[in-house]
Amino acid sequence: MWFTNDHPLNRVIRVPGHDQSNQVGKLAAVVVALKSTPRNADLTIVTDSQYVITCLTNALPQWEDSGWPRVPNAPWIKAAAYAMRRRSAPTRFRWVKGHNSNRGNKCADTLAAEGAAKPIPDDIDITIPILSEPGGMKLNKLTQATAYKLI
Repeated sequence: MWFTNDHPLNRVIRVPGHDQSNQVGKLAAVVVALKSTPRNADLTIVTDSQYVITCLTNALPQWEDSGWPRVPNAPWIKAAAYAMRRRSAPTRFRWVKGHNSNRGNKCADTLAAEGAAKPIPDDIDITIPILSEPGGMKLNKLTQATAYKLI
């Protein structure tokens, strides 16, 4: 996770657990960035991951309404959503093309590679207080297709 040159919040992160993927790594970086940045400071998360942006903007309301049926990486998405909602300042996302000479993207990729090589994973807390956990499915949003997925 890279903020700017020599920034104290720059992090080399190794994702804990068995769910190791590029997508989980990028979601983990977002969770750590959200938790590391003061809640009252504007934050723009610059990422080359359309997946992360889509999960935390467009798809999130639908998944919450439908009770998260078979959503991959749901614990990480929920943790990021919870951390975003705790912020009092705006959180924005900006997409950049990956591997395209973007300095920040290159620096973030370098830190990510270092993190993947760490022998011990970092402890990233993705628990959500029970009262903050989004509720179950909203019945008025239930479709036949969703019902079959849940069965």
